[in-house]
Amino acid sequence: MTFEDHHAIQNVLGRYAHIMDAGSRGLCSFEEFVHVFTEDATFDFTEAGGPQVNDRAGIVAIMAGSKHPSGHHSTNFVIDEVDADHATCLSKILTVEHDGKCNTGHYFDTFVRTPDGWRIKTRKATVYFAAKPA
Repeated sequence: MTFEDHHAIQNVLGRYAHIMDAGSRGLCSFEEFVHVFTEDATFDFTEAGGPQVNDRAGIVAIMAGSKHPSGHHSTNFVIDEVDADHATCLSKILTVEHDGKCNTGHYFDTFVRTPDGWRIKTRKATVYFAAKPA
């Protein structure tokens, strides 16, 4: 896997966070996920209390119809090549709620190289929610 491949995958991960933030404020459409997910992508939110979604249209619909934290941050990328056109990535996530509370967790993604560049084929989210104040 080349440096350019690593960089392109990191850009997809960063783009996801920016779309989440801008989309939740009405500054862009979640349809921008065309630059992040394959058409047949799956997103497993079950460990975070949500559904498993089995295509990009479903991901767009879920995101467009949900309340989101005010900030999404992705970091600590561990990208491993599977073969020339497939990779995995484990990353840390940090979300900042509107009241300032933070949540952390991780994503485990599988990536595929498409004619339009690297895209997420599967994503599994695990989120560790902040304790609610007493």
